[in-house]
Amino acid sequence: MSALLELREVGIGYRPGSPLVPPINLTVGRGAFVGVVGPHGSGKTTLIRTLCGVLPPIAGAIRFPSGPPTIGYVPQQAALDPVFPLTAREVVAMGLLPGLPRWQGLGRAQLEAAEAVLETLHIADLAKRRFRQLSGGQRQRVLVARALVADPDLLVLDEPAAALDAVAEQQLYHQLRAIHGSGKSVLLVSHNLAHTAGISTQLILLSRERSFVRAGDTGEVMTSAVLSEVFGVQVHVEKHDCHYDLHIGAHQHGHPHPGGAAAHAHHG
Repeated sequence: MSALLELREVGIGYRPGSPLVPPINLTVGRGAFVGVVGPHGSGKTTLIRTLCGVLPPIAGAIRFPSGPPTIGYVPQQAALDPVFPLTAREVVAMGLLPGLPRWQGLGRAQLEAAEAVLETLHIADLAKRRFRQLSGGQRQRVLVARALVADPDLLVLDEPAAALDAVAEQQLYHQLRAIHGSGKSVLLVSHNLAHTAGISTQLILLSRERSFVRAGDTGEVMTSAVLSEVFGVQVHVEKHDCHYDLHIGAHQHGHPHPGGAAAHAHHG
């Protein structure tokens, strides 16, 4: 598998000499599913801003062996005026606007491309519905389609399930698993370790408070020692053929736990 990007002693933050977490080292291959997980305020969003080129690394280097990848970005919530009467198809087609001449708006070709992506993601029934009338889960799935319509090298999602109920969250993760299964590289930012570990091939685990980073294949990061250290909670990890069971013990020094008294993380 060829490398999509390489992080070499990368420091993230806003002031040189003051990284939020220790240096990060990881090689991400094409077709990988990378989960970025940690407590709130741990530096997850700063990391993806750095990977996307919005912020420069304050130390080390990010290398792109085959050139900088094109990125499809899915925000936490839609930055669209809910009063503006766009259909789901039109919202998806907006993902093609950056590649069009300034004078050209959305036309038949863009709308047909949007419909094709909606069909691929099995949400074609939403195409003609007003975006503002969709549920939170449906909106997020449409925004995933908008990020994919230009066929990016890397799909980046920043806490896409933050405002979703449990059913919508499961539907979204099922969709992401299918997208990755089609060969797309995915980077998912989340505070939900159980769900994220279950669909990731690689994990970056961050804790600003504990000055901790661990990055590598999911099986290397999902160990009792690593999780207990980063969360400040006794965590016992049982690895099975296709999933992890996390058994959470008592809190230490008030640190947050990774997601429930007994979390189940299915992998693969």
